Amino acid sequence: MLTLNLAGVPSGVYDVFAYLNNGTVYFDLGPAWSNATTRSMALGMFLGSPVNSVAMTTVVNKHSVAAQAGLLLGAIYLESPGTVIFSRNAKNVSNLYNQRPAIVVFDGFYGIRAYGSQTYREWNGGVGNARGRFVLPFGSEILFQFAAQMYQGGRAGISVNATNIADGTLANDLAGWSASSYFRGQLVSAGYNFFTMVESGWLPATAQFVSANACAALII
Repeated sequence: MLTLNLAGVPSGVYDVFAYLNNGTVYFDLGPAWSNATTRSMALGMFLGSPVNSVAMTTVVNKHSVAAQAGLLLGAIYLESPGTVIFSRNAKNVSNLYNQRPAIVVFDGFYGIRAYGSQTYREWNGGVGNARGRFVLPFGSEILFQFAAQMYQGGRAGISVNATNIADGTLANDLAGWSASSYFRGQLVSAGYNFFTMVESGWLPATAQFVSANACAALII
């Protein structure tokens, strides 16, 4: 079994490659991406498989790998130096081989409170929430689902990479609790992605909220 010690590797997105060095198989990280969604080194294709397009020096073992000699295995995202999180809220490892379905969950707020504004914001003001997050080696269509319960005209939706992509059904603006839910397929970029709920008071702005949850279905 091959292993890789990530201690001291700076946070960020990295491609993972397999390659030969003096006849021995290794896997290691390629250059860090320029940002969460942009590679610093373009990929190429060799015999139908994605490879490094130019010569590179691997991050951990410092091996020199000739152009097209590294086979892309997948991608990882280090939220902090040397740390890869793989949990119900975060799937920060993805691969191109031996893939399987996975669910990433956003944990919402539970407990009644008033919102008080028609401006959308991250659920519970972004306080104490674990965003759902994941990394992909290539852009992909992802299925998102959310559900919320609210009172008197609240409105809820889902935000992907800080962009509000869907508004839920407006709750009853007169009286009574109402549920809001939504399924949507959304194209997301390669690299690190995150999603959360957004909420707003609407009719009236003092709408109350009680709960929310969201999830994304991945193949990783």
